[in-house]
Amino acid sequence: MAAISTDPRLATLQHALTGVVTQIRLNSNGRTLVSLRGSRRDGIRLSLHHRLLDHPAALAELTGWIKTNGRKPGPELQRAMTVVFDGLAAERRANPAALPDFAPLGDEALDLQTVYRAIHATWFPLMSRPPVSWGPHRSAGGKRRRRIRFAAYHRKPVARIVVNRLLDQPWVAREFVVYVLYHELCHHVQAMDPVRGEKPHSARFKAWEARYPRFRELLLWEKAHIDRFLE
Repeated sequence: MAAISTDPRLATLQHALTGVVTQIRLNSNGRTLVSLRGSRRDGIRLSLHHRLLDHPAALAELTGWIKTNGRKPGPELQRAMTVVFDGLAAERRANPAALPDFAPLGDEALDLQTVYRAIHATWFPLMSRPPVSWGPHRSAGGKRRRRIRFAAYHRKPVARIVVNRLLDQPWVAREFVVYVLYHELCHHVQAMDPVRGEKPHSARFKAWEARYPRFRELLLWEKAHIDRFLE
């Protein structure tokens, strides 16, 4: 079992999860604090936000959480994730990133189809254009969201793109919505020219994505505003 830190707390966790996971990695991801990759056959890899090491009661629930394939976090793990989320959000509010000036959508409703046709014509004119639509209205049920998917590319039964309605808000940068559509069309290109065993966000995909103008600045915008999406 491998790890990327010499923190003694991680060594203790590594020992406790022997036979349960094959690898533990610490992360500083502010959106997905704990996640699983792999399978029991090939080995399960655990990614854990480093601040969760400060919550031993939550760590004690990881074995049970892993056995449910990450679907049912125990109460201590849920509490610890909330504490870490809130702490990270407070830090981001106190130290806002220096952001480029992206124009917001404003009060006018976003014409998704027009924006989508424009990005397709600009970047992917020789590719087929899968239909795009807004996803269903969803409520967090009074609970803070722990993650968000801005859009999804579905290859089957027919290729299509579904966009999260949370992007259609006056404060959201228009250019960020356009970038999200570009990102999903990159997945379409990937699906139309498949490579055996390739992961969705492969090196090939990342190279395409990085061509988008002001790509890194848009990622900064996303990072600075993620708390508003998760509210």
